[in-house]
Amino acid sequence: MHSTTRKSKIDGALVRLTLNNIHGFGAFTVLGHTRSRLFSPEIGGINFGTAYAPVARPDHDQAFQQTTNLQYQFAEQGLRGLWLGLTWRFDSGLVVVRVPD
Repeated sequence: MHSTTRKSKIDGALVRLTLNNIHGFGAFTVLGHTRSRLFSPEIGGINFGTAYAPVARPDHDQAFQQTTNLQYQFAEQGLRGLWLGLTWRFDSGLVVVRVPD
């Protein structure tokens, strides 16, 4: 019998794009994808699956996530230290595991 951690699979990718400061404007975005699968049976703990659904996808499984930040610094107009920023965050949500009847 193998433990769940030995058979489990966690993979993904991450990309970050950064725009250096151009006339006070800067930006970056981070895009990611994560996928994890846990396989039964669990040894010495919780059984994550059943005979009908031997694979479980935990709640930290994210098909897509993104963070984008836009920022403008007013240093060039004599307002040294003043800046405006906008941050956008998106997560694809939690995975719903279907349990058979």
